Amino acid sequence: MAKAPEKKKKVDYEALSSPFMRIPGMKVEIARGLMDAGFREAYELSGRAHEVIMADMLKRNPALGGMPDLAPRLALAIYCSESTDPEPDKLKLGYWLDQVRKPVS
Repeated sequence: MAKAPEKKKKVDYEALSSPFMRIPGMKVEIARGLMDAGFREAYELSGRAHEVIMADMLKRNPALGGMPDLAPRLALAIYCSESTDPEPDKLKLGYWLDQVRKPVS
């Protein structure tokens, strides 16, 4: 019996080519969420609280709520946008996993 061809997974080329993908550890889904929230450049994240950005992203795309490392990745993105000479240790997701606690619902 012939196997039905599998559908190809859709690729979000716009999010893949966005400036957010230059941030270490950025996932395509988060880049898309930032774009949907109205951000176009990484510097626009500067001075923002990751909790506020995360709440806005979750309103638009509740599926992002299943991503346990969303808050630390946003904190890392904000740090990269604010820092002209970032510390190498702070460019690793592990640092932000220890710094940012998942909010209690």
